[in-house]
Amino acid sequence: MFSMIAVVSAAKPIMLAFDDAQWMDNRSLSLVLKVLDELPNVYFLITVRGISKHTASARSMLLALVMSLPSVDIRQMNCFTYQETSLFLCQQYHITIMDTQVLNFVFERTEGNPGSLAKLVNFMLDAKYIAIEPEANNIVILKDLDEMDTLVPQHIRARVMSIVDSVDALAQTALKLLSINPQPSEERMVDGVLTFLSNAYSDGSMTEASGIRLKVPKPTSEMSLLRQVRESLVPCEKALLTIDSHNKLYFFTTEEMRLVVYDTMLPSQRKVLHALYAEWLKYAATKVSRDVSSLATVSSTGNVTTIEPSKASAIHPMPYQRYALLAYHLSQSDNPKEALEANYLAAEGAMEAKELGFAEDCMHTSIKILNTHPRVNDLSELDTILLRSRIEFIRGTIAVENNDLSLAITHLSCITRLFNRKGSVLRYHTLNIQREGFPIRSALSFTGSRRTSFPMSTIDPVPATPGCFGLVPSSPKVRCMPRLFSFNNIFPSSSRLEAPLSRQLTTKAKRSKMSTRLRPNRIQAEQTLEALDHINFYRRKASALIKQINYARKKQDEMHRHIQKFAQRTLQAKDKR
Repeated sequence: MFSMIAVVSAAKPIMLAFDDAQWMDNRSLSLVLKVLDELPNVYFLITVRGISKHTASARSMLLALVMSLPSVDIRQMNCFTYQETSLFLCQQYHITIMDTQVLNFVFERTEGNPGSLAKLVNFMLDAKYIAIEPEANNIVILKDLDEMDTLVPQHIRARVMSIVDSVDALAQTALKLLSINPQPSEERMVDGVLTFLSNAYSDGSMTEASGIRLKVPKPTSEMSLLRQVRESLVPCEKALLTIDSHNKLYFFTTEEMRLVVYDTMLPSQRKVLHALYAEWLKYAATKVSRDVSSLATVSSTGNVTTIEPSKASAIHPMPYQRYALLAYHLSQSDNPKEALEANYLAAEGAMEAKELGFAEDCMHTSIKILNTHPRVNDLSELDTILLRSRIEFIRGTIAVENNDLSLAITHLSCITRLFNRKGSVLRYHTLNIQREGFPIRSALSFTGSRRTSFPMSTIDPVPATPGCFGLVPSSPKVRCMPRLFSFNNIFPSSSRLEAPLSRQLTTKAKRSKMSTRLRPNRIQAEQTLEALDHINFYRRKASALIKQINYARKKQDEMHRHIQKFAQRTLQAKDKR
């Protein structure tokens, strides 16, 4: 393909057009990058549906790089909404009543793309997953639809397994590690996760994690761990894997190949590797903040020596995109509460960057985690109310930014309904606090008055440095939403509880150990008080926003009536003349 384009473009400039570029695989995107880099007479016209240059990296970092190049013209095309998708399928397949489960399945996986909708439904009909009854004109589900996510043709599965079986143990470990990440993996991320895995079980030259049975060699002075991984992946580089040395990325040739390698692992192995990815993202965040802080300290003394920067990757994920990736790995490693917190921070950062579509996707994922994750049942009922209230509040603010006031009122009203419907639970915890007495509250948890207090971030502001990205915001900003948790497992607090207070809290926790066993979802008084504060905060803010929206609507209607009356008087005056 490259040689053909080179021959044609040698005589005169040419333009290549691609429709629905958001579905292009990483290998095709790498070819586009190579053509644009080496052939100056080639230009691209790319159409995408419902995706911007900034949010493109959430799907594919290579797609974001292609869309940012000056010789590429981007055209946005519309997708079907949920209601339009239902109407399209009913008209296309002569269905009287559309099945809700089938509609949700195809809309989530095609995102309303018309061509992909018809292609997916036809495949489901041919594979006997669904059927259309001609008498009743409705859809019947024949098999579990979730099995289609891992449905890979047999010839692709056999080819991938033959390649995996032919490489050594280190290459198999690296392939399994790369299959965990749904996006192209950065080189330093692969090195860091393998280092974590190697240090976890350090016995002998070839360490083996007994729980997940993945072998990782120890780095030596002659050869680093990353270099060993590169050399071990050479046999499968073209057929199965692509190593982008310029952007320092690793990714599978197709998504089906990644799924085949992913299916070779046990659920326990996947959970451990997802947890290692999450641990590396947390470590990278703290390392970036420490490096930037030390750099700022050294530069203030005036003893900075000029260092020539090394050639880095051209792809720089935004902090909120890294939070979304962290949320994915946390949810897959059975940490739903931390995953929801990371999604909250991702949505907050996306809203500050005016990427409302990305923020809405984060909240949609949070709702799915809260409704379907098996470990959510381990949370207390009060925590569940708090998490759902926070999600609905953010969705309401996103709707306000999109000027969809009706949808904003719908989301904000959910908070007040949650508060009223669960009033008995809230009253129970309130009485529990009054009976046990108010706990000792540290200065770390709250600032300000008792009425409006909410947790504040304990992170010191870090100055922005060109070429450096991390999870720490560059400057403190005024927020309309509180940070519900300190997220200390990612950002260590600058100060800790004093020793006497720590002993008091530890003693109190030991005294209530038996009562906690008798009531498994019961939370302690200090946590209950904080949760009630947060719920009341969101309820007050939601009520205030609803009042402001209704007031704005009233003023808008009055202005509209005033304009109508003015137009009528103008017409009457014209008739009199």
